[in-house]
Amino acid sequence: MQRKNVNILIDALAFAFFVFLIATGMVLKYVLPPGSGRRFASGEGREAEGKTVSLSWGFSRHEWGDIHFWVAVGIMALLAAHLALHYKWAVTVVKGQTPEGSGARMGLGALGLATLLAVAVSPFLSPKETVQRQREGREVSSPVPAREEKTEDGAEEESIRGSMTLREVQERQGVPAEYLIEKLNLPKDTSPDARLGQLRRQSSFEMEDARALAREYKQREK
Repeated sequence: MQRKNVNILIDALAFAFFVFLIATGMVLKYVLPPGSGRRFASGEGREAEGKTVSLSWGFSRHEWGDIHFWVAVGIMALLAAHLALHYKWAVTVVKGQTPEGSGARMGLGALGLATLLAVAVSPFLSPKETVQRQREGREVSSPVPAREEKTEDGAEEESIRGSMTLREVQERQGVPAEYLIEKLNLPKDTSPDARLGQLRRQSSFEMEDARALAREYKQREK
């Protein structure tokens, strides 16, 4: 294949991969945002395998993330091939056309390459942080026990968790599903079989809000 045809093929593939990179990024941002779920359960807790997962074209958010990554790798490979085919031209541009400017251009080119590599590598060298998950714009509240909490009389009761449905809260805590739907400002047609974790991601309440409403309802009914 002639060099000209190879250049055209690489450029066309690079453009196509850029389009796919943007498309998969849009899917991750808008179609399957964070919290859409993982296809396979990673925990061992009760009902871990029963949680709902959002799919697009049969792929979960994590699988779309893998596609996004490999498309980016493909773009890097195509750009590397493009640079290799135009190596002489790139060297000529960096060196400049006159001897007087070659040293400055070589220095700027080396500095730019070093800066680019430093930025690309820095996330892998920086230490990771572990913070308590919170809703954006709200302060971190004190941690709530995952399974049991103390009532005023000292007895232990099962805490409301995101994996529970409204119907399960009604059966185990004695708090009507309709009461939670109303107080949490959920749509009136919300199904009692909807899980609180999924509803929380779609609305603007925290799990502690649901627990507080349950305590308030039971105290009022005493």
